[in-house]
Amino acid sequence: MDLVLRALHVLGLILWIGGTAATALMVVLVADDARAATAAAGRKVMLMVATPGLLLAWAAGLTVLIPNFTSVYAKAGWMHGKLTIALIISGLTGVLVGKVKKAAAGTEVGLGAVKGMALGVLLLGAVTLLFVFLKPFAG
Repeated sequence: MDLVLRALHVLGLILWIGGTAATALMVVLVADDARAATAAAGRKVMLMVATPGLLLAWAAGLTVLIPNFTSVYAKAGWMHGKLTIALIISGLTGVLVGKVKKAAAGTEVGLGAVKGMALGVLLLGAVTLLFVFLKPFAG
């Protein structure tokens, strides 16, 4: 069962991180006259792919984490770092959902900030992978 939960966690991460970053970058890179329509389509992707991915990643991850926390993860500094980064990515996802919604409504959004946040989501996602595989700050 643990392996299934870990697989669901990874699937959720792919949908969440990939869906969020791809949608935000799509909105940034499209021509100005097509931005609202592209953002409207991107908003659907965020609601149907990225958000369920976020929920799946958190639910499956916490289902593995909580029963094993005191015996395995309590002293694992890499896990605390991973959780902190996951909270940051969750916040960035929320901000990006709002920016995509505004762009879909035709409101001008700061494209540089959206691009930076999307790249930040990807970079922070990569850092969490490094934490998982290299286990720095092991206790």
